[in-house]
Amino acid sequence: IHDSFVKDPKAPYYIGTLVTYKRGDTEYEVIDGQQRLTTIYIILKVLGINNLKNKLTYSARQVSASTIANLDNYPNLGENVDDGIKNGYKYAENACKDYVEDSEQDAFRQYFLNNVHLIRYEVPKDVDLNHYFEVMNSRGEQLEKHEIVKSLLSQYLDEKTERTTFSRVWEACSEMDMYIQQCFSDKSVFGNSMDSFKIEDFEGIPKQEGSEGKKSISKFLKGTIDEAEDDTYIERNDKFQPIIDFPNFLLIVLKLTRMSYYGFDPTDFTLDDKELLNEFTEAIKDVEGKTEFAKLFCFNLLKAKYFLDNYVVHHTLSATETVGDNPWKLQYYYKESADRQYPKNLSTDDNDVQKELVHLLSMFEVSFTPKQRKNYLFYCMLFLFKKCKVKDYLEFLQRLANKYFVDVYMNPDNLTDRNQPKPNAFDYAVLRDGELNVYDFDGAGYRERFEKIYQQGRADIPLFVFNFTDYLIWRKYADEIRGEKTRKDSSSRKEFFNALGCSD
Repeated sequence: IHDSFVKDPKAPYYIGTLVTYKRGDTEYEVIDGQQRLTTIYIILKVLGINNLKNKLTYSARQVSASTIANLDNYPNLGENVDDGIKNGYKYAENACKDYVEDSEQDAFRQYFLNNVHLIRYEVPKDVDLNHYFEVMNSRGEQLEKHEIVKSLLSQYLDEKTERTTFSRVWEACSEMDMYIQQCFSDKSVFGNSMDSFKIEDFEGIPKQEGSEGKKSISKFLKGTIDEAEDDTYIERNDKFQPIIDFPNFLLIVLKLTRMSYYGFDPTDFTLDDKELLNEFTEAIKDVEGKTEFAKLFCFNLLKAKYFLDNYVVHHTLSATETVGDNPWKLQYYYKESADRQYPKNLSTDDNDVQKELVHLLSMFEVSFTPKQRKNYLFYCMLFLFKKCKVKDYLEFLQRLANKYFVDVYMNPDNLTDRNQPKPNAFDYAVLRDGELNVYDFDGAGYRERFEKIYQQGRADIPLFVFNFTDYLIWRKYADEIRGEKTRKDSSSRKEFFNALGCSD
């Protein structure tokens, strides 16, 4: 909602439908949309909009009804409190502080009241509500946005083999928790060891014959059952936790693709899956050669998925590891022989390089955990598309981290009142004339600038600032102390901790 407000404070914003049933002259029962309505009600209270004419209550949940009724008195909500509503209020309060600047509070409040719309549908009086619920609960799955995007692009491919190839690449890349080499196992693309990217364009992708990956029922009935292949090492441990979902990854690939087109403004592009259809529709409208655009996007999708899986950190899950305690992994897929494939560290000949790569990439990831707006991941892809040597990659990540810190988090012009990056602040800092610009930054007087922005006692220090500081300390330790057999009272240890302003 805030994104829409910033983009056009006069435009309407629709947040879905509300289905109601009239119980009395002034009473409506919500049939579908209870969570949406509760969220809106909480945000209204957070924005200080009290004394609402229409009250929200829960006839069968007295604790929830009591908590909602007492929101004007937050945090004093009474003895029996619905924790979900209480936590929702706190979350909404923090979100408003993070996104809505002090100077725009009144304008955003009016925007929320007057421009945010629900479409309400009233169920007829004579409808059987039990039957209505039965129909609502038996609805099939809705067509997902990325499936619509697939159809939008593939319609511009003239030949059936091209559409089938496009579909094969799309389906393989949508498996976000597996290496692309497992889903698209082709030596002409990834080499004999399956550890490199060999092709140069869409025409280099092996053409797929058939019906776009689909089989009719009759073919299934007439066909033979494929025997399962023997498990290999990696097949037993091939799943990992992706750091991004498919729709948001598609947006990164779309932005990569559009960067090669004259006139494209990357600062006017939103890496948020809420804008998935809008961004693809806009892209298709802007380009002239739509067939070539669809082919280029398909090729870039396959290439970007290769770099995402093999050059970016993720969590690998095994029988003994759980989501909570699993360490970061930075490994590429390697095929030693027909029956032996396994992941190898990205930096195979220098363990120090491997450790620093993991530290830098995980620093970015824990600083920007949400699946949306992973600008750092876009910059990594943009770099890797041109250079993929490990040591060059490390130098790029070091400079990108410095660029973030100096030109975004140490630049008041790029920060909101609460020291959060303004929209497109990263693109303005990192991109210049359509190219990466991580070598040019001014770190002079950083201490004075830091103390002026992040004053002692302030609570609004961004997570990236903490994590970047942690990285700098780790690197200083690695450069000066690690591997040295130093005692607690040794001069080198004293110098190290004195430089940090603390004791050993």
